[in-house]
Amino acid sequence: MQTLTGDACAAISRKDIRLPKESVIPEGTYRIYQTQHKTPAGGEGMVDSMVNLGFHLVGVKTRETEVLEGGGMSRIVREARAYASRKGYELEVVDNPENYAHRLVWFDGQHADHVSNFMIPPAMDEAQRTQFLGSYHAGKENLPWVDFKKEVIEPMVAMGTLFYPELDYTMPNAYLVYDEGLYGGGGYNAVPGAHFGNIDWVRHFPYHERWVGKLPIIADGDAHGDMVAWRANLMLFRNVYLAKDNSLAAYVEAAKEGRSVCVIVLPEGEVRYYGTPEAVAYLREPLDEWKWW
Repeated sequence: MQTLTGDACAAISRKDIRLPKESVIPEGTYRIYQTQHKTPAGGEGMVDSMVNLGFHLVGVKTRETEVLEGGGMSRIVREARAYASRKGYELEVVDNPENYAHRLVWFDGQHADHVSNFMIPPAMDEAQRTQFLGSYHAGKENLPWVDFKKEVIEPMVAMGTLFYPELDYTMPNAYLVYDEGLYGGGGYNAVPGAHFGNIDWVRHFPYHERWVGKLPIIADGDAHGDMVAWRANLMLFRNVYLAKDNSLAAYVEAAKEGRSVCVIVLPEGEVRYYGTPEAVAYLREPLDEWKWW
């Protein structure tokens, strides 16, 4: 270029590099709360235990039939909420069934289950209950993905919850269903990141890292036992969120705004954080104030 033009620099266009502005969560605006999805069901003892373990919001893994019989809230959760209120506990208790009856057909024709998880808003009005029931029954129709997200996912997301699958089956499926949630296409608006057994689902399914810091990463307890049987699993991972109160609505808002972190404590002691850089940095500073392990 120098030989041809006599000035090689003239052939190089000027480029300005703009680094993304570093975001910082302001001090003194939010408090630190802890939650887990699909925790053990139980009575007053369960509520006492959850408070003693440092939880502020629990999505109890109730049965679908119990939720339907209660018109959108199971008797177990209704009684747990009443007891927590009488005791003056700072604990929100909501239903979080696994919706085993829900089925869908992926874009490649594969039939799938374990595809429908969300905390049910506790204060639904009549129109919202009708919407919830419509969404629930549509999920049993073995719909193709395009219809499933429109008739099952979108109505519940619009009511203010985080909707995620337990299993996304394959990387191509994951790219479709989470990216559609991320970019306004009606897909899942959260990604499973922790689960009992192999614990870290971001490492177990490495493609999940694509959405870390972009979509909420969920700590899914998937309880298969009562508080006594499942206590050890409650100590392995949680969603730690920054909000003005501990309600489900505040948690969902925090998660959507990048103020929720999936924190995993591995048996050997390593701690892993999955969330936005600013939320992780905020939590690491006062670690001794909130860590449960």
